[in-house]
Amino acid sequence: MILPLVRRLFISALFLGPASSIIAASAAVPPRTSLSLSKLIIFHRHGDRTPITPLTDSSFWSSTLPSALELEGISKGTTIVKNSSAIHLPPSLRDLPPVPHGAGANPPFGLLTSLGLLQTISLGTTLRTEILSSFPSLSPDTFSPRDLHVLSTDFSRTIASVRGVLTGLFPDPPAPSSPPITIDTSYTNILIPDPQPRNTQRQLDLESSLLSLVAVKDAEKLELATRVSNALRDGGIVDSQADAVSYGVGEEKDDASQDGRGASPLAFSQLAEVTKCLRVRDLLPPTISAADQEELMAYAAERWTTLLSAGTPSVSTLAMSPCLRMLLSFAADPSHPKATLISAHDSTLIGLLCALKLRMPAVWPEYASYLKLEVFDDAAGGAQHFRCSLNGEQLVSELSPSPSPFISAATLAASIVDQD
Repeated sequence: MILPLVRRLFISALFLGPASSIIAASAAVPPRTSLSLSKLIIFHRHGDRTPITPLTDSSFWSSTLPSALELEGISKGTTIVKNSSAIHLPPSLRDLPPVPHGAGANPPFGLLTSLGLLQTISLGTTLRTEILSSFPSLSPDTFSPRDLHVLSTDFSRTIASVRGVLTGLFPDPPAPSSPPITIDTSYTNILIPDPQPRNTQRQLDLESSLLSLVAVKDAEKLELATRVSNALRDGGIVDSQADAVSYGVGEEKDDASQDGRGASPLAFSQLAEVTKCLRVRDLLPPTISAADQEELMAYAAERWTTLLSAGTPSVSTLAMSPCLRMLLSFAADPSHPKATLISAHDSTLIGLLCALKLRMPAVWPEYASYLKLEVFDDAAGGAQHFRCSLNGEQLVSELSPSPSPFISAATLAASIVDQD
């Protein structure tokens, strides 16, 4: 799977890893002597990407992308499948025509960068160590793609990212007779909290009704959003198509947010992602300070988590219930591979953190962050329990009446809301 050129990237990537944010765990847990780890389910965010919002200097952003040779190298030994009638999709979501997502790729925008590729290869190396240490029955010599189930959202950057992770997981070239690793993109619409269109009218109506929760703070941040939007436009940084980009929970644009020149500020999620991409490369215009950028990032994160956590059931519960039901099925199936790898987005990780009522991290999950769900079988009670960690740091769930690092399968099942 790994060409010499990509192998050099792999070695360099050992020095790049996801930042972690930490929450300590403490609470009553099942008797540890009765628990045995049976499976790992790992969600990871894609690596560093070019802005989703189109900018004017497309040639520069093209220069940040991996070469065709590098992409070919990581794709060897993999195959992409998509089944619109996949068994874990709710019946109402089966056999639907594909709809492009507003956060999808518009080359060179919305694509994995060379830096992002390095980050994902490094993550694969980390996960290889974790998987092997979790299952004594596996050894470096016997661990193979047969022990792995791979899913990805149907976005160019997440598919390229999971290929990078697989390169780190299996750094040696596959045997010529080895079957390709299947990357299943069938479940995109249940792996993100903001599919377009939404999976249910109920979620869409709830999102609309909850906008009042952020209205006051939106108004407080309007001056900042307007000033930064004007700086990006006046500086010729954002493309004329930037205003057409629309994605995210509660990011609808309306005439009420128009500034004095008749142009709406860009959405908070757009401002956060554009300024972050610029700042990482020292390209912020002088009229946008580092403090401005940090304030936009913090508020975009706060806004998402506020809206996803609100409602009864919450937006995150409505959005992520089909995904949680699928995870329960993976956990309960004795024939399912020991490890499941799911390549997705920051919104996926935040959606799951909210739906599982995990105490939130101090910072937004960085590129190549990973949320790990350990599945334990309870020999004493015959039940299954989940334990979650973000970038290796254990999290506490408040899904049960008593906060605990463990979530029983029964508790998780009871939280799920049917969409059909």
